[in-house]
Amino acid sequence: MLRGEVYEATVPRVKKSVFVGYHHPKAHVFAYLPSRPFSAEEIDRMIQYAESHIGQPYGLKNYFWQNSEPDGRTWCSEFVRDVLNSSGRYHLSYGQGFEPQTLLITIGSEYSGPTVVSEPVYARPAF
Repeated sequence: MLRGEVYEATVPRVKKSVFVGYHHPKAHVFAYLPSRPFSAEEIDRMIQYAESHIGQPYGLKNYFWQNSEPDGRTWCSEFVRDVLNSSGRYHLSYGQGFEPQTLLITIGSEYSGPTVVSEPVYARPAF
């Protein structure tokens, strides 16, 4: 979530939702909060990257066949990895085979969580 909006790669494509509309009151949304908040510039770069990919098709081809030609599709943890890389703070490579749990293992020590989120946390610029 960046500035109260949720960006996600899910079937059928990358989309953006306002957290209030995204969150179902009876469901739990879990988030990992960075130990060191992102700067405004880092957040701007991540938002710019995420915004530029809204509408990109979701697909797992490059997840299963990582050496294949890119087909313009993305999957959830690949999208998160690329958004984080766009901040300039990370340089996570394609060779690391990004599954959700691999992403958590790779950067998890820099985050606290999981935390149940019931509303946007605007006071923390990193969130």
